[in-house]
Amino acid sequence: MRIWQLAVPLAMAAAPSFLSGQPQNPQPPQTPAHATRQLAFEVASIKPTPPEFNGSSAFAPASGNVLSLRGMSVSQLIQLAYTLPPNLVTGGPKWVADTRFDLEAKAAGAATQVQRLEMLQTLLADRFKLKFHYESKEISTYVLTLGKNPLKLKERKPGDGGEPAGMRDIGSVHFQCRDMSMAWFVRYLQNTVFSSPVADQTGLSASYDFDLSWRPDEGQFNGRYAGSAEMQSDLPDLFTALKEIGLKLETKKSNVQFARIDYVEQPSEN
Repeated sequence: MRIWQLAVPLAMAAAPSFLSGQPQNPQPPQTPAHATRQLAFEVASIKPTPPEFNGSSAFAPASGNVLSLRGMSVSQLIQLAYTLPPNLVTGGPKWVADTRFDLEAKAAGAATQVQRLEMLQTLLADRFKLKFHYESKEISTYVLTLGKNPLKLKERKPGDGGEPAGMRDIGSVHFQCRDMSMAWFVRYLQNTVFSSPVADQTGLSASYDFDLSWRPDEGQFNGRYAGSAEMQSDLPDLFTALKEIGLKLETKKSNVQFARIDYVEQPSEN
């Protein structure tokens, strides 16, 4: 199941560094949504996901103050609320990962996507009684840096008339990336391609247009392409494809922060 089938602005609202030893956004205390946190949805409905609904989805329009999530476990909600990479939420009872929920929340006025994620943090503390703390462990991660080849990315400028922001799969693992920041791109790699942490160390702060095609292996996209024609194509692998556009992706052992659940309850009634 692809967890991060989310509207781009929400999924990319905040991307804190999760590798120990790198600059990090302030982390919440052991009790999330502590007393000083004021941001909260005015109305929120939480219901079990109907068994016939497969997958997960999220809707958070850039305007207004609405958040609609479907088919998400509590582990996935924590991952979203605290912008954690996949598989970095642990602990708690079995239902935290197995039971899926539909959530509809709204408040008056307008809110940024970052504020809506903070409201989701408050909701998890209020309705699920969530408490957790951060720990570190050493795992294999990916790091994206600048490569030795010339950078083949077209920088976007405000009002340049270029194509709208997005990542479009036009078939056979050929992606058209438009008006895309490296922060957005590494989030896609870690959540959809690898399901493992990916850190952006390119130093690139603008948004870019670029195309990327590669031959997937069995470990990418949750094994979706195992035994497929795409795996037998003559395209380069992802590491080589990135080198061709001036980027470098490598693996390394890193100390990574993950969330360990201390306490959680089934959600209170609507």
